[in-house]
Amino acid sequence: VAVPFAAILYSGEHRYVFVDHGGGNLEPREVHVGQRADEYYVVLSGLEAGERVVTSGNFLISSEAQLKSALPKWEGEAPAPAGAPSPHQHQSHGGHGQ
Repeated sequence: VAVPFAAILYSGEHRYVFVDHGGGNLEPREVHVGQRADEYYVVLSGLEAGERVVTSGNFLISSEAQLKSALPKWEGEAPAPAGAPSPHQHQSHGGHGQ
């Protein structure tokens, strides 16, 4: 099994692809790759022949996945009182821009 170079996402020492199950259902899957031949990597394990992988837009998919994994860490924060800025919003500095 071989996949295009563009299908591989790197996370430290790990390599991933997004398997396309159709209907917008994507599954991140760790793969072990061998040699690169032209614009393809040989997949040693983690992917079966015939499975479709995403080859474009991986940066956006990876960014969304990273955001989703970070959000649970923020759930422990107490909500700001009504009308108060959240800790992640910039507060205006009095007198600036008036």
